[in-house]
Amino acid sequence: MKRVFRVLSWAGAVVLCTGLLLFGAMFAVVTDVPKPQGEPISKIVFTNVNIVDPQSNLILPSKIIVVDDGMITAINDANSAMPSDHQVKDMRGAYAIAGFWDMHAHFPRMSEHFSGPMMIMHGVFYARDMSGDCAGSSCIFNRSIQENRIFDKKVQNHRMLGPEIVERGSFIVHGPKIANTGPANRYGTRPSFLAPSTRKDGEDLVNHLARRGIDFVKPYDSIPPEVFRGMSKGAASNGIYLGGHVPKAFTLTQAIAGAQRTIEHARMLPFACSGENQPYADEYASWLNDQDPEAKQPKARSRYGAAIDSIDQTACDRLLTFWSKTNTYYVPTHITRQSEFLVHTGAYRADERSDFVPEWILSFEWAPEEAFYKELFQQSPISLEEHIDFFERGVFLTGEAHKAGVKLLVGTDTGDLLVYPGASYHDEMSIYADAGLTPSEILSAATIAAAEFVGNSEQHGSIGVGKRANMIFLDHNPLDDVRNTRSISGLYYQNRFYDEKARSLVLKEVSSKAAGTRHNLILGWLFITKIIPAIPEHGLPGDDYAPSRDSYHCRYH
Repeated sequence: MKRVFRVLSWAGAVVLCTGLLLFGAMFAVVTDVPKPQGEPISKIVFTNVNIVDPQSNLILPSKIIVVDDGMITAINDANSAMPSDHQVKDMRGAYAIAGFWDMHAHFPRMSEHFSGPMMIMHGVFYARDMSGDCAGSSCIFNRSIQENRIFDKKVQNHRMLGPEIVERGSFIVHGPKIANTGPANRYGTRPSFLAPSTRKDGEDLVNHLARRGIDFVKPYDSIPPEVFRGMSKGAASNGIYLGGHVPKAFTLTQAIAGAQRTIEHARMLPFACSGENQPYADEYASWLNDQDPEAKQPKARSRYGAAIDSIDQTACDRLLTFWSKTNTYYVPTHITRQSEFLVHTGAYRADERSDFVPEWILSFEWAPEEAFYKELFQQSPISLEEHIDFFERGVFLTGEAHKAGVKLLVGTDTGDLLVYPGASYHDEMSIYADAGLTPSEILSAATIAAAEFVGNSEQHGSIGVGKRANMIFLDHNPLDDVRNTRSISGLYYQNRFYDEKARSLVLKEVSSKAAGTRHNLILGWLFITKIIPAIPEHGLPGDDYAPSRDSYHCRYH
């Protein structure tokens, strides 16, 4: 019998080794990320162009746009002379608009294989990274700020296709109630300010993050009020800002008054405009102070129905008037609220855009969420109808906020559930139209408002002489209907022109890899063998209390 087991063991070992050799052979040519198509065209003239000016709600018809080294050097009338040393592209009456900005996006590991290319192919040329750094166990899925700098250089040097990152935020900042739970207490062995519980902790944390080179700090739900105040002080002294969730023990008014510069997601505004505003904040604050480890975290969704049933218009008007007088922007990401009541249907499986999402995401991220929400909607009192009503209330209030003068930006939460990189950006703009914004108002929020937010409108955000020539060409006028932004006939990005053929090549590459068994196995193998071993067991990559950050850089690019 022992001999039989030895034979079987040897046989199993041979099979295993053979399998590993074959599997390893697959990696002889490591899967590559989609790269820019064609050769750079540094000197180009676009003729027969209708320029879209969202700010003025005007079309400048039949123009010639002259581009040198990625900059617009002249805009002339149709009969003007053209430089003889430039390549000429007849755009045949296409509508040109400046590239779009996704002001709430995530770029987890592996996203360069699909998110980046898909954003560019849908005209989203710029993005604000809401998780541009990592700490402890979060480094399994997100890159450190040092890794992201390498990522940026690869995009700039045309080694991969992706948007230009205009700002990178910190890792998600949790209060101690959440930060002290999870794998290795979420952040492993670390300074106390990584689980901030005092005003000083909040200030020390922001000082630390500023030294790491992030552009803004992202507060999350469980931040205690005193910590938030310390974070606000630290942000002001370091010349950075807070942008993210409204801490749930705070009201929206308190967060805005505390100088949070961006409010993300259409969740807290419906609460702020209802009788549930202060009661929910009080309930959450009570949970933060509860020492019972078994106490359950209050869930906002359990109060969706109550928030709809207790509308407080006076409080809402007062809040929006106050908000409009501040420099705090609103990024509602309606797509994320919509996904909560769409995922349970499983309809995404039949959506042709799912062809561009890697199978491992569909199977191991979206499918479990589908099961979760199916079960959730079968429970009482949390119903599907309440989720839909809450979403629609949020859309309506975005329109009200805009009418009151609150500054809006467009973001999608790319990297989240049922968000199709690039494609969902156009869905989000359509929802703004449902909120009552005009096409010119939406397009301004998607372009020039974002450029103004980051302080670079002199070179970005519109089509004009002296500005970057990253442009989208459309078959139909987006000022007639913002949904016409989907009618892309060409793109000019980073000195490369993508006509329909070039776009098709990129889209075909992404979709074939997304569905390919080999590609998904390779991504899984890289994740297991290259990424997880590179994650620090303790501390933060690049900190003086952690090993050298060089050991944490991804090595698979």
